[in-house]
Amino acid sequence: MYVVDDHEPVRAGLVELLSRVGGYNVVGSSGSAVDAVRQIVALRPDVAVVDGHLSDHGGLEVVRALSGEAPEVASVVLTTGVGASWGPVDAAAAGAAAFVLKSLVDFPLVEVVGRVAAGERLLT
Repeated sequence: MYVVDDHEPVRAGLVELLSRVGGYNVVGSSGSAVDAVRQIVALRPDVAVVDGHLSDHGGLEVVRALSGEAPEVASVVLTTGVGASWGPVDAAAAGAAAFVLKSLVDFPLVEVVGRVAAGERLLT
């Protein structure tokens, strides 16, 4: 598992959620799209949780890069959806296995990651 989010408190919270609650082995995290792609390609985690809105590049660019350089890594796009000119269909076209809105009341990220790790592709 690898986590990409440019807001450090959010990134730390996601790592905590996925490792403690989900029981996943988080092998790394990054706040930068460029660093994330480089590290994910080197580490080859099963799943990468990618913020859809990164300050240096969009999350879809990370997903596209991973689709080409590390296609075995399943990407979960996690986004607020606010101000986005793209949505779940675009995320799927970029190669994402799932699309999750941060604003969902019943936040399903741990479940979504487990299903994606098992090979499912889904949108929420």
